[in-house]
Amino acid sequence: KSLARSCAEFGDCAYDLKVLHRNNGHDFGPRPHELRKIFFDAYKHDDELASVDAFICAVPAALCELYMPFNKSLVVSVVMPLDLHRFDSKSFEQWIKELHAIQKDPRNMVFAWDVFDSVLGSAMSNLIIPTMGSLLAGSPHSEPY
Repeated sequence: KSLARSCAEFGDCAYDLKVLHRNNGHDFGPRPHELRKIFFDAYKHDDELASVDAFICAVPAALCELYMPFNKSLVVSVVMPLDLHRFDSKSFEQWIKELHAIQKDPRNMVFAWDVFDSVLGSAMSNLIIPTMGSLLAGSPHSEPY
C-alpha cells in the first residue's frame, strides 16, 4: 500500500486508506500530532493494523510518529534528511523528541543503513544511531537494543 510517486510502476499503490493519501502521506503539514490523532482514531479498531507486529518506517522516518499510539514495535530507518517533511523548527524539534522516545523503548530499533546517515542523523538528533551493518556484526561501537 505505497504512497510513493513510483507506485504505479510496481502496481502497489494505496487506494483504500482511511486517512493518508498522496498529498499528506509525505507531508504531515504544520500539525503532525493532529494527523496522528486522526490516523489513530480511524485505525484503532482496524483488523489489519491489529494483526501487525511492528511498523517499519524509512522515508520519511517521521512516519513512525503516526504509529506510536498503537503500542507496537517500531523499526525506524534514519534516512537523510532527517527533517524531511518538517517545515518549521518547532515540528522538527517535536519529531526529535519522539525519535528519542522511540529509541528509548527496548521494543523498537532506530538505525541507519550507512555511515553517512548514521553520523548526520546522530548529529541532528543527539542520539547514537548505529548502522545496520554494525548491528548485524555485533560491533562494540553500536548501542545495544
